Amino acid sequence: MNLGEIPEEDFQENKRSKKRHLSRNYQKTKEMVFNKLTKKEMARINGVKENRIIYHIEKLIEGGEELDINYLLPLKEIFEKIKNAFKKFGTERLAPIYNYFNGKFSYDDIRLVRSSILLENRNDKSNHHQRLEEIKEEFPNAYEPWSEEEEDKLKKLFSKNVPIQALAKIFKRQPSAIKSRLRKFEDPLL
Repeated sequence: MNLGEIPEEDFQENKRSKKRHLSRNYQKTKEMVFNKLTKKEMARINGVKENRIIYHIEKLIEGGEELDINYLLPLKEIFEKIKNAFKKFGTERLAPIYNYFNGKFSYDDIRLVRSSILLENRNDKSNHHQRLEEIKEEFPNAYEPWSEEEEDKLKKLFSKNVPIQALAKIFKRQPSAIKSRLRKFEDPLL
């Protein structure tokens, strides 16, 4: 049987069943974070140690969940120190960070800061892609390579004193891209 013979609703059902489902404990932890419970409260309710709750949070975030963990993070001064250490050592391993501070900060705090960095990086990338989509709505050719024909046409139109804004509309590119391309013509070594 090929895909064309499978009824659409059956195909959709198969796709849905492959989605990752959270275990009951992870789902409970996610809901408790949403309700801003403390690590201690979450551990008591789940019947586990606090470090297990941190592990749940870490795995939820690594799995793509968007959680607001700001209220669980260490004090700003400690947060910044740990974050800067991650910049120095990378986020792959926790032990270098723990050892760098001679055990002054708990693994739980280090893990939470790492999770916060992961969320921050994910949001930065998401915001970048969102901004790129917005730009491409207005200027569909934004960030696309220039063809020789486009460059020739741009030179001709610019030599006829066509304004930058009009060129941006013609080439469906941002005015800054038009200016940048024109500067490149002035000094081909750029």
